[in-house]
Amino acid sequence: MYYKDQQPLKNISMAQQSRLESIDFLLEFFGKVSRQWLSEYWKMGSANCTRDLALYKQLAPTNLILRHQNKTYYRTDEFQPVFTHDVQAALAKLNQCLDKNLTEELSNENTDIIKGNDALILPDKTILATVCRAVSLGNTINISYQGLSEKCKLIEIDPHTIFLGFLGWYVRAYDKNLGKFSDFFLCQIDGISELNQGFDRVELISKDEQWNNLVELILEPHPSVNNAKAIELIYKMQKGVLKISGNAVMAKHYLRRENVDCNLKSSEGKFLLHLKNKGEVDIAFKT
Repeated sequence: MYYKDQQPLKNISMAQQSRLESIDFLLEFFGKVSRQWLSEYWKMGSANCTRDLALYKQLAPTNLILRHQNKTYYRTDEFQPVFTHDVQAALAKLNQCLDKNLTEELSNENTDIIKGNDALILPDKTILATVCRAVSLGNTINISYQGLSEKCKLIEIDPHTIFLGFLGWYVRAYDKNLGKFSDFFLCQIDGISELNQGFDRVELISKDEQWNNLVELILEPHPSVNNAKAIELIYKMQKGVLKISGNAVMAKHYLRRENVDCNLKSSEGKFLLHLKNKGEVDIAFKT
């Protein structure tokens, strides 16, 4: 946590500074904040939350605006972060916010804004924050996307979930150009803009068949490995197999990330795991 100008915080306790930083974070990554959110997050009375919001508004009056109909403060177009938010810390905090079920619509099964915990390749903070806000607020965005097999193209998408995939952090979204759901690697987005168009996120997720298709992966030591017992110990297998359940989208990413042999290739030493139930799982993967 770092505030650009320490002087205004000189007489403010560290506990309240942490709460101010949370307000700043929620506005940047969720696009909104309310007394109810803060009360649930910090487990404190609404009067204290009101004082914290009033103090934040004194520090950054152009960063937020109150919509009286739902008593929620929203991020303005003039928003400038008061604190710096490290990307890796931001990803961890996004998970923490969801663990605390800040909003009812984000606490439903399979509707988390973000899934996963860690990744070696981290996205640009501005890209991450903009995508997170679009998911949280249900807003359409335009992205400039650098494909691996084709040059940059402009795509209009409705995003519904950020998750840890094959290479790093992805967003699952409805591609309005092609009329289908796809995965977009955040690190391949080199331009982004928010549109004044909204969508119902929960309804969008309900239409994503692959996201709602739950599958079970049955993994076993690869036949080319001389000592299968070592693989069983590494992956904590039971009776020689590891069973993993999840939706079809994340299952495909898991198979790629863990370098699982789905076709029983005979490359000795290249694979540790083999997908035993290949016939029951669609393993087609596109980047």
